[in-house]
Parts: sequence; C-alpha cells; structure tokens
Amino acid sequence: MYRKQRSKYFMCLLLFVVVLMTQPCSIDHGLKPIHSRISGHVLFRGTAPTTTDQVRVGAAASFPPSQMNEILFSDPIDFRRDSARYELYLPPGDYEVVAVIWKEHNQPWNISDIIGLYGGFFLNDVFIPSFLPVSLEDGDSQLDDIHIPADFNRVNRDAKIRGSVTFFGTWPKNSGMVAVAAFSKKPAPGDFVDYYFSSLYIDYSIPPFSAEGFYQCRVRGNEPVAYIAVLWIDDGFHLDQIRDLGFYEDPLEPGEPGVVIPPANGVLENIDIQIHFDS
Repeated sequence: MYRKQRSKYFMCLLLFVVVLMTQPCSIDHGLKPIHSRISGHVLFRGTAPTTTDQVRVGAAASFPPSQMNEILFSDPIDFRRDSARYELYLPPGDYEVVAVIWKEHNQPWNISDIIGLYGGFFLNDVFIPSFLPVSLEDGDSQLDDIHIPADFNRVNRDAKIRGSVTFFGTWPKNSGMVAVAAFSKKPAPGDFVDYYFSSLYIDYSIPPFSAEGFYQCRVRGNEPVAYIAVLWIDDGFHLDQIRDLGFYEDPLEPGEPGVVIPPANGVLENIDIQIHFDS
C-alpha cells in the first residue's frame, strides 16, 4: 500500500511540530542565498477558519523527519484567495514530502493541521492525501509547477472531546513529550507514517512525569473518532520513534478502542484514559 508515490490516507496528521512547541524559533524559511527552489500555487478548497493565523508550505527530505530542523518552510502565503503563489528555496536534493500547513492564532504549529500535500487530489469533495517526491539536481534547479491542493475543511472543527489521563507506575527516564491524539482510524502498529496521516487532532498540553493530566481534542462534529491514544516521544525528540502508551477503551468491551461521535458544535466529556507503565 505504501510506495514512493503512494497514497497515505489521513484525516488531519501527528507531529510535524512537536519540537516547534519547545523551539518556536526553529522554523527555517528556506535558503534564499542559493538559487534552487520549488514554486507553484496552493489551490484552496473550503473556507479558512476565522482563527487562521498563517499558512506555509514546508518540505522534508524524509517523512517523518527525525528532527524538526530537517524541515524547510516558505514565507507565509495569502490564504484569503482561491489560490496563492509560493516559493520555497531548498538546497539540492530529494524531498519526499511537500506539504501545506495551517496555523491557528495563539497556537503552536501542529502536524494534525496539514491541509495539503503535493501529489494529493480531490475525489468529489474528499481530499485524497497521496504525496509525490520532488528532486532538485543542483544549485540552479528550479521547479515551477509544484501545485498543491489544500482543504480548509480539515481544520474547520466545531466539536471537542475532553477527558483525563491518569498515569500509573514509573515514567521512562528518557520521556520528552506526551500528547493525546484523535484518529480517524487506528494506525497500523509500528507504521509511523500511518500515525501521522491518520491523526485528526493532537493535544500536547500534558507534561511528562505527571500523575494526571487533562486533554482536549478539537474535531468535526457528528463524525466518528475511531481511536484516541496517548502518544510518547523521547527526550531527543526523534519524531520517527513516536509510540502509543495506551488508548481510550470501549466501556462495553475493555481492551478494545472506544469509538466516539461528538455532537456538532458540542463537547463530549469524560473520555478518560489510564496508562500503566509497569504492566
């Protein structure tokens, strides 16, 4: 299913940005002293949320990147039009993913806010997020037709899921960050790309080494959320090694993921999770 020019299905994505939360100055806007670049238009569908702060194009040589500084970003682009031109200066090389990333006012960058991919396309009204690599052969290479479809509907979220996470046992000493993520489907175990592209929303507000924390995931109302998991990353922030510690269980079938459907424009409360480190 996953090939170099493959379809990677997702509703929303985890963690282009885990490190942006702790290193907000680490956005790299590209390398303008060199001439090699990609450019094109971002083709928007849907209406930008009123909370939109900015939209950028980012490129990564591999996905997921192992460190945040492996991602290069364009300058902010005009999201108030149906299409907007961008330029992204990059050193020569191969880039597996070129993505459009949305940011909300007063919120950190979040991988679950990727709204477009080079190689993605719309099937009727549904965005199919396949992606294609791009290659810049030398310092003078310029690719001018890297057009990217983007879907604002992915970040128009009207509902919330809230709950607590209680931790039992001893935290791993190398814990760097934890997050609670809502997924459109249960990701394939060990398939980190599937983790990223299946996420609907990620909340990073629970600090590591806590006994208890509280989370809130914003999602689309009246749509099923198939898997709500607590995710862990080490203190080296190796994004390609993220793993789940546990998940919200079906109250009627313990041990199985609980599927929830939050109400439109409403809040679904008490979706609580327990994590047992020593089990």
